[in-house]
Amino acid sequence: MEARELRIGNWYKADITIQGSIGAKLGFGEDRMFKMTKEHLMLILRFDIEYKINPVPLTEEILLNCGFDKTVGGVDDRWSLDNFYIWEEEGSFSFMCNGDYIQLKFVHSIQNLYFCIEEKEIDICL
Repeated sequence: MEARELRIGNWYKADITIQGSIGAKLGFGEDRMFKMTKEHLMLILRFDIEYKINPVPLTEEILLNCGFDKTVGGVDDRWSLDNFYIWEEEGSFSFMCNGDYIQLKFVHSIQNLYFCIEEKEIDICL
């Protein structure tokens, strides 16, 4: 995953410890999840540690915790939050845009897409 895909507020995993300043300490444990802050992003880019940053997989449990409603349908299941809809088919989540499906595999992907469309943040509860 590239840091350019991340924005402030995105969730990610990492397994490295860096002390940039008292207010910008990155202390990671294996498989721990963190919410991106300005200080985190600056340290990640400064120390070129993008290879240590991993996306958080998007799961049904995360969608439910974020307030999405699930509608079980014929071929696929539909998830909705406000006016934002995604589909689940064979364990994968997708968003339809202009007749094409966009795969949503990671939490930061749905955070960014939701923000672009709804102009507000998803309340992520991991």
